[in-house]
Amino acid sequence: MKKYFLLVLLVFFLVTVSIISAKSKPEPSVVMLWPSAEKLTLKLTFGKFQQVGAYAGQISFFSEVIVENMSGKTIPRASFTVYLVDKGKVRIGDGVLNVSDLGIGQQVKIPFQFRSVGIPASLNLTARNDAAGVPTSLRTISVKVISVPPGANLKVDGHDEGVLQGL
Repeated sequence: MKKYFLLVLLVFFLVTVSIISAKSKPEPSVVMLWPSAEKLTLKLTFGKFQQVGAYAGQISFFSEVIVENMSGKTIPRASFTVYLVDKGKVRIGDGVLNVSDLGIGQQVKIPFQFRSVGIPASLNLTARNDAAGVPTSLRTISVKVISVPPGANLKVDGHDEGVLQGL
């Protein structure tokens, strides 16, 4: 009877340990450094892709993405297209990822949903508004504004920037 009790206790212990260790394993994730590891601006960590539905040959997925600002500048806005490709490197889906008001060193967790015609094997990331691969929010450009007649008030992003001069 004592051997039977010890055997049951041992089995219970092993099952409990295996369940706890299975739950404590981190979910698989994809880490992308953008635009490159040498010129790092953003670190994007995609969580596990969870299938949330399927209809007419399209599969809907959901993932949580942690975006971290690795640059020395605040990022007011950035928009990316995430292309999903299968094992044969064929694009099978895409989705849009928008980030806003990301301070220096700050992280934000955002939801990412996309539809696909297959199971994605890898991701490609492209900035939506800049062919050079830099979010437009990080690019500084100079603009000369001339007012005719002189004296108009200039506002940029809702902030008063002063009075314009004429030609």
